[in-house]
Amino acid sequence: MSSTYRSVVKHSYVNGARAMERARAHLRYVQFRPGKDRDERARKFFDGKDDKIGSDMVHASVCSYKKQGFLMHKLIISPGAEKTDIQEYVREIMHEIGRRKGQELEWYGVRHDNTENAHCHVVVMGVDKNGRRVRFDRRDYEIIKSVGDEYLERNRLLLTKEPQTDGDKPKFSRFLDRLKTVFGKNKSGEEKSLSPAQKRLKEQEQRRRAEVVSLGEQPDFQTLESRTQIENERRERLRQERQWREYSRPITVTYSSELVEIPVQYNWNTSLELLRDLESDYKAGHAQVRAAMTEYDAARLEQWIKDQWRDQKALEREAAKVKHIRLNMSENRTVLLSRDLDLDYLKKYQKLDRRGDIHLLEPERKALSDWIREQTLIKHKQERERKQRENQESDEQESEE
Repeated sequence: MSSTYRSVVKHSYVNGARAMERARAHLRYVQFRPGKDRDERARKFFDGKDDKIGSDMVHASVCSYKKQGFLMHKLIISPGAEKTDIQEYVREIMHEIGRRKGQELEWYGVRHDNTENAHCHVVVMGVDKNGRRVRFDRRDYEIIKSVGDEYLERNRLLLTKEPQTDGDKPKFSRFLDRLKTVFGKNKSGEEKSLSPAQKRLKEQEQRRRAEVVSLGEQPDFQTLESRTQIENERRERLRQERQWREYSRPITVTYSSELVEIPVQYNWNTSLELLRDLESDYKAGHAQVRAAMTEYDAARLEQWIKDQWRDQKALEREAAKVKHIRLNMSENRTVLLSRDLDLDYLKKYQKLDRRGDIHLLEPERKALSDWIREQTLIKHKQERERKQRENQESDEQESEE
């Protein structure tokens, strides 16, 4: 095998403080990085057996390791050839590298087509399936490239871009090259003027540019985190919407007699008293209720009752804090309601609220209702006391006669 390989491999790893957090950020990157190969959904992982592995499984695998001493290897593997079956190409490489290392590697890959050359991001857990530490060195890189090239040659796959020879260049391009050489762009002279440190920097820059062409730019993790947050918020919103649809789905009970059938629909907004009556019928084994409700419906009904009771208690606490209700009836007229006002006056504004002529907040509406109920009770009590006095006076007059 030639020392110049067509297959490309790049290796890095995450360990140390916050290693698990950085590992999960990398997994989100390889899934959600923009590109023509990604639709609205995330890319799928694959391994030695399965073609489509969900991110939940991969994240769970990462989180199953201890945070202390956590290690995850990151490989980028590119065949640099057209029409390569990336999954089979990577599977053969990972199987062979594991065989030669004598380890059963736990790895997951994601294909990217967002650059000129298709490539695959592979994550390898720092511990194999037998609990042995996994390491990669230069010899492993050579094995990966060698096995990759053997796959390409065996399948007769072509280079993505054939190297351009001097004979392929247009004559005008060759003329420009000669002009650059003559007018101060002498490459050999430029190389001689560079210090060893400058030469190393130039070589590093050239390698970096070659990697960009083959594998793409390094990820901007700040942008990635922002996109990930947006994606997570979208997923959370969809999850909440699904939960709400399931929570608010009504329960319909058909009450039937000899003459008529009456379907009655209950939902989360039904009055607390009716919900409690339905729960009592279910627990008592009412035949029509039992036929209409499952155990899951009974659990939802119980949750509706708990939520309504909690909301009712919270509303009562808020209403108890209301001492005055200020209503702006017009630009020059403001009405101030309180519990000490006349009962008929309070009822008048309650009717206006029910008709929609004024708008009260829920705590204000509850407070106004409580004031009216208190006034009504006081009025009934006074009426009973008056009648008792009148009856007592009548009895005294009759006894005197």
